[in-house]
Amino acid sequence: MDLHELNDQEGLILIRLLKAMIRADNQLSSQEGAEMKRVAIAMGPQKFVEFIEQARKASSRLADVKAAAMEVQRPAARQLIYSMMIEMAKQDGMDPKEAELLDWLAQTWDLAAQSQV
Repeated sequence: MDLHELNDQEGLILIRLLKAMIRADNQLSSQEGAEMKRVAIAMGPQKFVEFIEQARKASSRLADVKAAAMEVQRPAARQLIYSMMIEMAKQDGMDPKEAELLDWLAQTWDLAAQSQV
């Protein structure tokens, strides 16, 4: 599965989770910015902008982002989103709060075997 194959719900969840990952260490590094550009290109720039705008309107509280993430049902989408989260976390070194979010996501989506980041 590729990013452009995510449905609207999954794409929005990806963006909200990536934003939560960036907020985890309170900074957007140049490496994370570059990763976001890669996401935009792979997703399609128009869709990416739409999801960013929707994410701005949605709650950024971590509990709300987690609740939304629980709605993702397709295993391939879960795996892809999780993989993108790992890539984002690796960009500037894994922060403990980033690792905590990844662990939660792996457990919630039953990706426990892959939670070793």
